[in-house]
Amino acid sequence: MKNKTELNANFLLSICIPTFNRSSDLKLCIDSIVYQKDFFLNNNVEIIVSDNLSNDNTKMLCKEYELRFGSKFKYSRNKVNIGAAKNLEKSLSLCNGQYLKLSNDTNIFIEGSISYILNSLRDNEFSNNYIYFTNNLFKNESKIIVNNLDEFVKKTSFYSTWILYYGVYKKQFIDSKSFDKVGKLNLINDSLYENIINSNKTIIYNEPIIKLIKPVIKKGNYNFFEVFVTNYLSSLKYYVDHGYIKKKTLFIEKHKLMVNHILPFSYSIFITKKADFKIEGALGIILKNFKYHPVMIYGLMIFIIKKIFKIS
Repeated sequence: MKNKTELNANFLLSICIPTFNRSSDLKLCIDSIVYQKDFFLNNNVEIIVSDNLSNDNTKMLCKEYELRFGSKFKYSRNKVNIGAAKNLEKSLSLCNGQYLKLSNDTNIFIEGSISYILNSLRDNEFSNNYIYFTNNLFKNESKIIVNNLDEFVKKTSFYSTWILYYGVYKKQFIDSKSFDKVGKLNLINDSLYENIINSNKTIIYNEPIIKLIKPVIKKGNYNFFEVFVTNYLSSLKYYVDHGYIKKKTLFIEKHKLMVNHILPFSYSIFITKKADFKIEGALGIILKNFKYHPVMIYGLMIFIIKKIFKIS
């Protein structure tokens, strides 16, 4: 899937947008980029849209952008629906920029964000640093430097699995040995961790750069608990076993995962009686991964208290 051709980056930044049947949202996303001065006044940025065989007017929309912006906008339409994970990889493989930034088709870029991203990349142009963009994830911190994967996991927690934060240098993407895991695990963090391990240090830029157009409906055709409990924790354990993450860090991450992600999601299902993801076997998955962890008792206590007192 990855393009193994010679590196010849004409752009500093490629914004890669995998999409499927969201033409109205996609238009808002693209417009939020093309009307920023660092896109239309310069040739530093390209937009890549990889269409997973949409049956709405995505093709017509993107062809109009191709006519307007020429080589700065590239549209690719898959002949068959290759699945979300493969389409994500496809969008990255089509890029020519030095740095490839993934974007959901359901977010817009805040005014000035393209300039911010470009300046951050220029500041690290001749370093071996890995650059990672969050979105005001850490309050009152605009720039964070971490020296290894253990520090990165401590800082970013499960948020590192979010596609909208992912970025990679083109050379790192071509050399990647772990991208095949993205499709198998429905998670991006293994590729992310590989980039961190192979870099001098990681600089996290945390200024706000995007906002969601609207809440996403039908977020994923996968089992939430299988992906964010079994797959995510097994991924972390792999890096613990290979000496990149400390056992204590994994222990603490289990606590964060339960309290900040699993429990709120479970409680939301309990209240609304509906879920945007598959949830089969949830209890068994949780018991298997948390049965010897004290956070399991804590989580159950909080859940019971909320249920009794109807706390949101």
